[in-house]
Amino acid sequence: MEKMENKVSPLVSIIIPTYNRADLIGETLDSIIGQTYQNWECIVVDDGSTDHTEEILSSYIKKDNRISYHKRPSVYKSGGNGARNYGFDISKGEYINWFDSDDVMVDTFVSDKINNIKNNDIIICSHFTVNSELEIIKRYDIVIENNILYDYMIWGENFNVLTPSILFKKEFLVKGSFKFNEKILRGQEAEFLINIFSKTINILKFEIINKPLFYYRQHSNTKTFEYNKQLNKFNYSLLYTFFQKYFISKEFNFLLLKNDTLFHLKNLSIKVIKEREFKNLLFICEQLLKIRTPEAILLSSSLIGLFLIDKTPKIILNKWEKL
Repeated sequence: MEKMENKVSPLVSIIIPTYNRADLIGETLDSIIGQTYQNWECIVVDDGSTDHTEEILSSYIKKDNRISYHKRPSVYKSGGNGARNYGFDISKGEYINWFDSDDVMVDTFVSDKINNIKNNDIIICSHFTVNSELEIIKRYDIVIENNILYDYMIWGENFNVLTPSILFKKEFLVKGSFKFNEKILRGQEAEFLINIFSKTINILKFEIINKPLFYYRQHSNTKTFEYNKQLNKFNYSLLYTFFQKYFISKEFNFLLLKNDTLFHLKNLSIKVIKEREFKNLLFICEQLLKIRTPEAILLSSSLIGLFLIDKTPKIILNKWEKL
């Protein structure tokens, strides 16, 4: 495919949050520079790297002025979501595609999406999962069996959608005031996409391209370490996401999903009590009170009582199943 002319092509903003990916981000940037679609800007937002990421970016900026490097301002919370939101706020493109600093695009990643966007709000592509050496592990195609919201929330085998999968029309994001939640550190893209799909389920215009357009790298990294280091914050993130799923599954009458969500919330409440996470317990109780049923109010008071005596008897925790 010949490279497209900038004159007739809308600007696409590719936004990449990064943290200590100096060893991998070069491959990502090379795949962007090699795109057949040429009218793009690449905004890299550093979330506080301590390696030589800045040096790597400096060399790429000298080679291609469409790439820019920014350090996340302190007014945006630490974490990938703060970096994603800052990149969005300074973007100039008509279309937005968030990407990860350890993944790699095929050369038609942008052109295949932009050529199919037409009157759609979003375009979703499939992908390959690969190992650290970019050797293919599995191809993930996308099939909607129920509706886009339900299929995404159950994270089915046939609807494995990631943040890089989607090209957004910027106007659609601005009108809906859709931003990443900077308070959560885990399940970030899930919260973001569930929010979008639930609020636009009857009006969302989208198209699926079942052609793998990027390589999603699976490799050992610092996630386990970070999880142990910030256990309290990660548990909050999980609680936030599961309560989001609970309220939405209740609203749309997704009974099986609601029951599955309650199972996870029950187990998380056990962890919160065992690990003496009082702030997370208060968050659980706040969410339970929003349900406004006698069962939810009773469970809230029971959890506080269990926390105070430092016990988690199952006979009380089974009250989750009655919500």
